[in-house]
Amino acid sequence: MAFKFLLLGWDKASNLSILLLLDITITILTFCSRKETELIRAVDAHLRSSRNLQAIFCVAAAALAEPEPNRPYGYHPQPYEKKYDDIPACSKNTTKPWCLEDSEYPTYDLEYALDYHYDAVLALYKDQAVNTENSVETLKKIEEETYLCPSSTAYVQPLRAKNTDGKWRVVVNKVEARYYKFDQNVRVEECTAEGENCPLVPECYGSKCIQKNIYHRFLVYDPYDYYFPFAIESFKLPASCSCFLDAFLH
Repeated sequence: MAFKFLLLGWDKASNLSILLLLDITITILTFCSRKETELIRAVDAHLRSSRNLQAIFCVAAAALAEPEPNRPYGYHPQPYEKKYDDIPACSKNTTKPWCLEDSEYPTYDLEYALDYHYDAVLALYKDQAVNTENSVETLKKIEEETYLCPSSTAYVQPLRAKNTDGKWRVVVNKVEARYYKFDQNVRVEECTAEGENCPLVPECYGSKCIQKNIYHRFLVYDPYDYYFPFAIESFKLPASCSCFLDAFLH
């Protein structure tokens, strides 16, 4: 409909006004059908070369007269808009609810937003660091520990992760603003033999290795929130592999 509105306004506008309106239309080509898109580009070419308005109206009339095949009355295709909680491409390369590598990570946009909202984000980030049991800044290595069940332990810096609502989020990590480095590290421990007997427990006891989880809070970035694109959200992460003891077996 925006396209037809422009056609009606051309015979009353100056050449300068026509070009301005056309530029606005070109930016929303995704809202138009294929035929309307071709027409707008043809009109643009005529305007910028000959400024022949009569020829332009002839082109417009011819194109609009041609019916659109198999197009229901009142049908207006909507452009596809990627949602913030869409499943990211990096999740296809892992079975874990987080990504340590992400080719689509919005580093440039994220650092620009951090710089623009620097004071508010820094206060939010510092508050998160203080109120997290395992500081988001200081955990970087594995200490020597003894386990009753075999497990895999690591300190990770996720770039994306799935929150407690099951939605993928961009985690603020490995980025910098005003010479301040934003890093969020977290310790994860995953059972490598979940459901099996605890190897250090005598067989006369019923035992089983079970996965324990913890809820960790991360500073996240929402590229579709233009007011304040940062928030603190909770994520369920593997915290330990515990040994569950049952009754004594005779």
